[in-house]
This record gives sequence, structure tokens and C-alpha cells, in this order.
Amino acid sequence: MKYILKNIYCFIKYDTYIWILFVLTIAISALLTCFSYGVYQNYHVIQKDSAAQTEYVLVEFDQSEESYVTKDMLDPCLKELGSRADEMENNIDACSVNLEIDGGSVQCIFLLHGDSVAYADNVGKNMLMYGVVSSGSYWSLYDEKENRKVAVCYDYRNAGSNIWSDFVEEHMHGEDTIELQGEEYQITGWGTVGAAIHIPYNTLHKDTHLQNFLISFKEGVTQQTYNLIKEIFFKQLKGHISIPEIQGIKSNQYYLYQTVSLIVILMMITCVLNSVFLYLYVYSKRKKQSGIMQICGLPEWKAYLICVGEYALLGIPVYAISVLIYKQFIMRPISTYFPYMRFAYSSKIYVGLIAGYALLTLLVSGVVLYRKRYCIQEIL
Repeated sequence: MKYILKNIYCFIKYDTYIWILFVLTIAISALLTCFSYGVYQNYHVIQKDSAAQTEYVLVEFDQSEESYVTKDMLDPCLKELGSRADEMENNIDACSVNLEIDGGSVQCIFLLHGDSVAYADNVGKNMLMYGVVSSGSYWSLYDEKENRKVAVCYDYRNAGSNIWSDFVEEHMHGEDTIELQGEEYQITGWGTVGAAIHIPYNTLHKDTHLQNFLISFKEGVTQQTYNLIKEIFFKQLKGHISIPEIQGIKSNQYYLYQTVSLIVILMMITCVLNSVFLYLYVYSKRKKQSGIMQICGLPEWKAYLICVGEYALLGIPVYAISVLIYKQFIMRPISTYFPYMRFAYSSKIYVGLIAGYALLTLLVSGVVLYRKRYCIQEIL
């Protein structure tokens, strides 16, 4: 070992520029390997792991007298979903809860902010923009923050008699209030909404029975997001819900994984070959030193192992440090542009990259240096 460390010291001291080039070659190759793996996996998640036309996940609640879901039971799910929104890359467009009150269809639409329910300003803007709310307005952020009992109702005044218009008309108190759950709600707007009545979620009584929960996304639902939602709801409400499988969410994942693994291995081999040929320059300068050591009794196989060990101690730590630098300092800023990249990595992946490089280093350098080894006869 002392000869290996001495050789490394001499390499750094007397061939500094070659050593810097050697380190840069390995470091850049390591960073490119990690980046390539992440980019490919990001592509895999977006293109191959998305259901082509699926942009939502629907959770159905049981409706029997023995098995049901109330607002009080759903709240812990919403709290955990909101706290883990970053794992869904903040891709949530809106959440909605559907229910019936006295036989009428009621819908609550909201966003998730941290561990709380937030005002869905995007929904309010869209309802006004596309004419869904034809008169009046959607309730405001202030209304929702203050837990005011406000509603947007189906415009029974300008519609023919149907189940929605009849329900709204029957529950009206005066011209601008409606009774729900025994309480009066101020009507802020009228329109052709997707349910008879829209009200803020937080105004529901805790024991209100719910029908379903729908979470929609700006982009397609990924396997990771689907599994996360399923995990949270089954943990909190197992036995009271059903979550249908998303058609097309699974793809030829094994084939893609084989492809990206092959790309990573090829890049590692290229990295090792580049650095080992740089090392051969220094190795060739030690031709006489190797011959003198063998004359003094050092077996040829030991001289060979010293060179392989020196190359391994030079290359493997540089590769490992480069991978850690990528993990700690580089991955986070670039994942802004490749949102699913950071989910491609785990501790096993990082350990696998370093272990794979170490194995390839020993194999490739062992073969190359064995073919270039110098014996006494060649030197003399």
C-alpha cells in the first residue's frame, strides 16, 4: 500500500496537469452519467408512465348505512395529500368533493395548500371566463378564509323545470339565500354549474356523508402520483373506498429500464477507458522504475497489482465524490426543468452507480494494464 500511495503522491506532484485532466475526465463523466440517467427516467415517467387521456383520479366512497365516509374522516387524507404535494410536483389543478344534501347535488371545489384546504382561485376565474357563472360572481378568497356560508347555485330562474332547478327553488329563503344542512347560505352567483349548488368545503358539517373525491391534474397522472394517492387513502379509509385502476398507466417499463441501464453501463465503460488511457502516460514513464524494483526482487504480479491499485485509488474516490456532489448540489436546480428527475434516484441507485464504476474500473484497468505490463526483459 505504501508504494501505491507514494506513486499517487508522485503522480500529483510531478504530473499535475495530467492528474487534473484525469480528475476532470472522471468527474465530468460521472456527472453526465447521473444526468443522463435522470433525463431518461424523466422522459420515461412523462411519456411512458402517463395514462394518455387521464388527468384525474376518482376515489369513490361507500354509501351504505354501515360503511360511509364523512368530512371528518376525509380531512386527514386531505391534510397528508397537501403536505406531500411536492411529490406530485405541485401538478394539482383542483380537488372536488361531491355529496347530496336533502337529495340535491352539492359540490365543493378547492386546492390543497400545505396541510390545509385553500381557495380555488383558478376555478373561480375559469367559471367567470367561460360563462359558467352567468350572473353574480364566484365567492371570494375572503369569504373562504372567514368560513362564510356562501354558494353558487343553478339558475332555476332562467331554466326549465328539472331536478336541479326544483331542488334550488325548494330550498330558497328569500331572493338571495338558500338553506342547506339547516343553515342559510348567501348566494353570490348563478349559473349552469356542474352541480345544483357549489359551496366552500370548510362550511360542511363534520358528520356530512360524502359520495366521492376527485383530484385533477394539469398534466397526465403518473404512476408515482397514482400510487401516492392510493397509499394515502387506503391508509386512512381502507374498507370504505374504491379507487379504479387507471387504464394505460403501465407500460413496457422493463424494456425501458434495460435500455437506460445499458446506456449507463456504456457511459461508465467510456469513462474508465478515457481515464485509463490517460493513466497509461504516467505508467509508461515508470518503465525503468518497474524494472529496477523487479531486479531487487519484486515479483512481476505484485508490480502489476500496485499499478491497478493505484489507478483504482485514483479513480473510484473521484467518481464517488462526483456522484455525491451531483446528489447534493446539482440535482435540485436542474430538477426544476426536469420535474420527475429527482424521483429517478434512490440510495440504491447511487450505491449501484459507484459500485458499478468500481467493478468496471478493476476489470477494464486490469485488462489494459496487464497487456501493457513491463517485465525486466522488455526494459533491458
